[in-house]
Amino acid sequence: MNRKRILLCRNQTEDFNSLLRLTSYYFSSSNNILVNLHLKSNSTLSEKVSTAEVMSPVKKRTRSAISRLPNHKSGIRGYEATFRDLQREAQFSDILVIEQANYQQLCQEYDIKKSTRYSLFSCPTLVAPAGEDRVNHIILVDDGKPGTYRRIKQMACLFPKLCLATSTTLFITRPPDSHVPAQEEKLWIEYLKLHFAHLAVYRVDQRSMHMLPDMIDYKKNALLISPSDISSAPLYQALEPITQFKLII
Repeated sequence: MNRKRILLCRNQTEDFNSLLRLTSYYFSSSNNILVNLHLKSNSTLSEKVSTAEVMSPVKKRTRSAISRLPNHKSGIRGYEATFRDLQREAQFSDILVIEQANYQQLCQEYDIKKSTRYSLFSCPTLVAPAGEDRVNHIILVDDGKPGTYRRIKQMACLFPKLCLATSTTLFITRPPDSHVPAQEEKLWIEYLKLHFAHLAVYRVDQRSMHMLPDMIDYKKNALLISPSDISSAPLYQALEPITQFKLII
């Protein structure tokens, strides 16, 4: 599906332009709908979104007219939102783009620990460093856990342009007692090469994790595709210092 509904979330002091450039570059369809949300500084984060609230009609203030960017057909609408508004919008969107500092603040205020499997939002979330609008490297991890293949395939569907144009490193690390048939692993690598044009594959274990910084250029803006419980795995901890962008699925 080429047309997407994309949330851009920022607080009152963050620059909207860098998020817009990032989004426009990687989601180039002229039919996308962009929703620019300004999070209220006094947003109450502890309140839950009920089913009735999610299914209720959108408030009048959110029905702002869709505006058009010069020389661009994508529609943009925006409003001042609470955290509950953001969660509601995420349920009916393809992806949320948010700056790193803002996302970390939400996690702290909502008391979301890194080790938990609970995700703040029900749609994929791209967490970007402030002022950066390009990804220069992609890092994939095959850790043998359920859902890994699904997350990587979802990444390929969300960012086809990025995946085909960006150098990608796949780290394969699995529990010692796990066994993947050679034919299955071959099919998996062949699949990845269809969607990630510049793919390098490494096998890593506990003894080789200290070599990761030498495998990836610190100067590049790397994107790590990861679940929300990334700190529970030593490999993700080793990759944390060398990744700027994170895609949480």
